[in-house]
Amino acid sequence: MLMFLFTLLLGPRIATIFFWLIAPNRFSDAFGSWIIPVLGIAFLPWTTLIWVIVYSWGNGVHGLDWLFLALALFGDLASYGSGGYARQRQTGTY
Repeated sequence: MLMFLFTLLLGPRIATIFFWLIAPNRFSDAFGSWIIPVLGIAFLPWTTLIWVIVYSWGNGVHGLDWLFLALALFGDLASYGSGGYARQRQTGTY
């Protein structure tokens, strides 16, 4: 269980860093500077990874891509919210 949670939390960060090393031009096209991707990797890793994947140079993000971005953002926010819910359930049993 712990390994699954470890992979779930660090998986998108590691994948984004590898993707950045393999295709740095996609990151510069999608974001323009290095500050926003670094903050994205730290705070919203799924959203950052999906943004780079769905971003097309010249066209930006359009159509069904917004659904994937919304799901990624929901996943990032749910990972932050689930910790508080788990702590609340733990303290209620004492």
